Amino acid sequence: DYLLHDPEHFGACARGPFSRDAYFIVDRPPTSEYGVAVQGLSRDKDALLGRSTRHLFAAPWRDKTLFGVWHRHFQEPPDAACVEREEIDRWIDELNSVYPELRLADSEVTFANCGLVPFGETATETELSFGKESRIVDHRALHGVSGLVSLVGIRFTTARADARRALDLLLTQFPTRPAPAAATDRLPLPGGDIDDFHAFQLGAQRAEPAIDTHVLTSLLRNHGAEYWRVLDATNGARSALVRGTTTLCAELWHAVGCEMAMHLEDVVMRRTDLAAGSHPGRAALDECAALMSQRLAWSTRRTADEVAATERTLARHLARESRPGSDESHLKDKAYAATAGVDNHSVQRRA
Repeated sequence: DYLLHDPEHFGACARGPFSRDAYFIVDRPPTSEYGVAVQGLSRDKDALLGRSTRHLFAAPWRDKTLFGVWHRHFQEPPDAACVEREEIDRWIDELNSVYPELRLADSEVTFANCGLVPFGETATETELSFGKESRIVDHRALHGVSGLVSLVGIRFTTARADARRALDLLLTQFPTRPAPAAATDRLPLPGGDIDDFHAFQLGAQRAEPAIDTHVLTSLLRNHGAEYWRVLDATNGARSALVRGTTTLCAELWHAVGCEMAMHLEDVVMRRTDLAAGSHPGRAALDECAALMSQRLAWSTRRTADEVAATERTLARHLARESRPGSDESHLKDKAYAATAGVDNHSVQRRA
């Protein structure tokens, strides 16, 4: 209701304006572990530090650099939110204007993304004012529906605290007796029960010597102590990679078998690092689609449709492949060379 503003089905909804927050990624290796803040050309009336314009940030992200964030009012349906190529051109001009040493070029952009954040009621196109707190809706009190609580969050940095408030409210509606408050500040996430990550990493490297170190580290950071479940999901060699990437075929099998991935886009955009910051390449999409078609019994037509749909989604993100010779390209070549003895297509045939 809050997102779609659908009075026909949900009744009147007093929804405030949204900000579409956007950033883009460039194929430029970081030169420091620290980010850089530069003054942009628009105002930020909520700034804690007095300044005439808001800050833009250049932050190291993996082997690339991330630039953002730009905000604008957004009143269209949520699924229509995306970044336009013309916006990238304007933002690059803004960054090059306030920080000429960057000398950014459109050809360096490999990915763009955006999300919707509640604006404050007084926000305008030129005076940006964000919502000051998250909203928790108790549907038992408002609508007489027990066992349902909605949370509209506004900040990733407050997400865990907001989630705990919502969960504690929900637990008070336990049907037989109120349940105790969840110890979310102490319970590790699934796979997160790791006291010393470096020691854990060394142990995993000893256990899986055939997997390239960079590939294994990514697996550990994504799945933590549960990484072995991912490797056990494979139908072939544990070190086999999706062609032209640093993503293990085991990650794809695990996404389909254990994480309810039903579409190629689920795997490429949300369950693995295949499209993390750039287009993974058509060969990777074709191989993933072929592997998924075996597990999910797709027809030839369905497989082609899945690839086409994923290409459209990548295009909406302005995704491009990393340049040959870039750090990411080098890592992919190195990782693939480390598994040169494994024929990924033979793994595909055995699956």
